[in-house]
Amino acid sequence: MDIGCPHSKFHEAGCIEQNQPLHFEKTQIILNEFAGAYNPSIVTRKGGGYTLFFRHDVPCNHHFKNTRLVYLTYLGYVDLNDKLEFVSEPKLLPMLSPYCEDPRVVLFQGYYVLFFNEIFKEDPSERKMKIAIIDPDTKKILKIQTFPNQTRKTEKNWTPFVVKENDKERLFYIYEFSDLSVYEVILDDLNLATKNISKKNLDNPQIIKWIQKYGPLRGGAPLVEIDGKLWSFFHSYFHETVFERGKYRKKYYYHMGLLTLDREASRVEKILPFPLIYDGAYRTFRHRTLDKWVVYPSGALYNPIDQKILLAVGENDGAIFILKIDKNQLEAKMDLLVVQD
Repeated sequence: MDIGCPHSKFHEAGCIEQNQPLHFEKTQIILNEFAGAYNPSIVTRKGGGYTLFFRHDVPCNHHFKNTRLVYLTYLGYVDLNDKLEFVSEPKLLPMLSPYCEDPRVVLFQGYYVLFFNEIFKEDPSERKMKIAIIDPDTKKILKIQTFPNQTRKTEKNWTPFVVKENDKERLFYIYEFSDLSVYEVILDDLNLATKNISKKNLDNPQIIKWIQKYGPLRGGAPLVEIDGKLWSFFHSYFHETVFERGKYRKKYYYHMGLLTLDREASRVEKILPFPLIYDGAYRTFRHRTLDKWVVYPSGALYNPIDQKILLAVGENDGAIFILKIDKNQLEAKMDLLVVQD
């Protein structure tokens, strides 16, 4: 397997054995108008095909109040057909701010619901989570709102998901994987409210083992429902300090994991024991992440007809890949976890 990340954890026998048999169809989405776009999220489009959302950074060394920033960050979209070919011109969304990051999008009640984070205007060192309601036909933004009751200085990496119950849909997000805290999103005439649904301690040896070796479980692609279970392509990261060119430097390694939960997102049921790595991972030129190797899952869809998963990932903060894989291949690799209540 050709892996562009040098860290030994990704080259261990168990990790290679897990990933070597997995066959990913890999398509790179190149946006000439927005070179270096990354961290994509994907949603189905009415009439067939997909809409792909992405993050686009523009170098701009400046100060915002008392904080030095080196980029302006925008969100954009492009429509694709079933073969992942362009059927529209990529465009930026009018987000009313040049400091928006990391879109996650789901289809809910006929709207595209876009989760993202943005610098908080009272303090540019803070980030708050927001939601944008988008018309899927015109891509017009109908409303942008800030989530209430945020408690951390930097809020990000929330994981949205939609659950269908009979003819109704309910929208949720996982706030934190460490305690599996889940909130429901209430959209009444597009007005936003949230309600805490559950919270529990994931005191499980296999999860603790993952955290100790690979880092904390953090948000990733929106959850997808497959055979009555919720699949989460999450990300973790760890770092190391190395002595290089006469000084100590920190190097960071971001990678993708996979776990499944019950339909209420109240229990982890299965997990891949090693990071999920595809052939050619981390090979994107690291023109702005010289101290980082990044694979970042931020979009996922499932087609029950062909039983294939589409996974949208950002690589090395500079490229977009769409991965397609048979869900049975992944399912066969997961170990059963029994979460202790």
